[in-house]
Amino acid sequence: MQNFSHPFSHSRIFRWRRTYRNLKRTRQILTTFLKYGFEDVLERVRVRYFVRWRQKFQKKPLPEVHVLHPAARLRLAFAELGPTFIKLGQLLSTRPDLVPPVFVREFGKLRDEAAPLPPEVILQQIQREFGKKPEELFAEFDPQPLASASISQVHHARLHDGTEVAVKIKRPNIHRTVEDDLAILHDLAALLTRYLPELQLYDPMGIIEEFDKSIHREMDFLLEARNIERFRRNFRTSSFLVVPRVFWDYTTESVLTMEYLRGKKFSELMDEGISQELRQKITREGSKVLLDQIFEHGFFHADPHPGNILLLPDGRLALLDYGMMGNIDPDLREALSDFLYGITKKDIDLIVRKLRDITHFPEDLDERRLKIDLADFIDRYYDIPIRQLTFDQLTNDLLAISRSHRIAIPADFVLLLRALVISEGLIRQLDPDFNLIEQVRPIAMRLFLSKYDPVRKLRHMLTFLEESEELLRQLPTDIQRILQKMKAGEVTVRFQHENLEELVSEMESTSTRLSFSLIIGAIIVGSALIILADKGPKFLGVSVLGLLGFLLAGVMGFWLVIQILRSGRLHS
Repeated sequence: MQNFSHPFSHSRIFRWRRTYRNLKRTRQILTTFLKYGFEDVLERVRVRYFVRWRQKFQKKPLPEVHVLHPAARLRLAFAELGPTFIKLGQLLSTRPDLVPPVFVREFGKLRDEAAPLPPEVILQQIQREFGKKPEELFAEFDPQPLASASISQVHHARLHDGTEVAVKIKRPNIHRTVEDDLAILHDLAALLTRYLPELQLYDPMGIIEEFDKSIHREMDFLLEARNIERFRRNFRTSSFLVVPRVFWDYTTESVLTMEYLRGKKFSELMDEGISQELRQKITREGSKVLLDQIFEHGFFHADPHPGNILLLPDGRLALLDYGMMGNIDPDLREALSDFLYGITKKDIDLIVRKLRDITHFPEDLDERRLKIDLADFIDRYYDIPIRQLTFDQLTNDLLAISRSHRIAIPADFVLLLRALVISEGLIRQLDPDFNLIEQVRPIAMRLFLSKYDPVRKLRHMLTFLEESEELLRQLPTDIQRILQKMKAGEVTVRFQHENLEELVSEMESTSTRLSFSLIIGAIIVGSALIILADKGPKFLGVSVLGLLGFLLAGVMGFWLVIQILRSGRLHS
């Protein structure tokens, strides 16, 4: 067995090219996992050097840690390890299709809060980004943040024309911190995949790759600014939703300047209490905004928690923080409406077909078992009054089915389900009798029936005819060019096999041994015939040529056996 006791002997995690910078952080991460009782996992992934280093220089895990569920211990470890791991936990809390429910609940408790940076650090960051001092850019700038998180903090400021703005500023060196942690996380995921086969169901590598993309999007303030602009265009005619303006002259990849909106956060409203009339307005108009995002525009706010919803003094709502957005393209929207329609009609075949369009089925999927589970799911809810159903119930049961059948669900689709569940919970705080499913059902029906709209069908037919006309118009010319090239000998057909080298080698080896065996057999038969003919010189009354033939055949046969034994393939 290999010895993995040395830190540079195992996996990509200890690559020489980044050892100097990452070794200390790697030890910190693994020591934290040990502190919270994950020593058995580190032993199994064979990072024994660090386990022994921890045992030698540090105390053993805290006794009280072992009474906690692994999900709680992992949450505590993530919280202690800082921004990258907190963000990873928050991402995992949005993926109930990949992560068991108990972990989703625990990761949902992670709060992205951090101590504010010293004012001089923030002022220097602004000057680095714009080449100007803050007092040159802004008439006023409050160095004390309105909010402080692990990646950025937000400050109130005023432009020289008097406009109030909120300035979101990225923490210095956060990119380097995240990149170092991502490198280690990629390597840890590779080790988990290799040595803990039971975790392959949760696809550790896929989770980290998705997280890598997600956190880079969140750290790109120019992307967030474009998200705000797109959302603002989608709801430019809304009389209820307010989307802040972006001030592009004061925005870079690390600084985002937008309109400052005064109001009360949703969480504060529920504590203070609001009138019944305002509750009904928010419920009615807010649900319409939510469904328009999804089914009308296909671009939705994926993190509508109470801290990101603002009630303005005039009774309108504003959404904050556009770092996490979801996209639902027209094809997915159509498949989703068909899926919902199939549920209402108990059409299992339609549901499975649309699930196949929306998700990714494993190759060994037991489709019969899936249909039985889906039928059971529908029967469980079919006769229940729709007012008693919630997205939370339906989503949890559907995700449980997807996990049990290892069905991979696209990240944007899971974000959509999460946004619906969170929004439904907020709406029900305002109006316990409000049912979001009742609002979705007619929209799904309308989208399903719209596929058979004659005008839409005619439009699709015209598009098809235009594309076909272009193809047919070019076809004669293309055929003529191909024929000319064939006549000129310019057309060649190349055959290239892939991954057949080993098979070819085996076939060559086998044919060589077979030929050798035939030669040995022929020598034996020939030698036997010479002995029976009793011709030529003899030794002890036996033909010398026959004896030499048998001797040669014996030597060749012995050599052939040695070669087969060396190859380790006695069957060849």
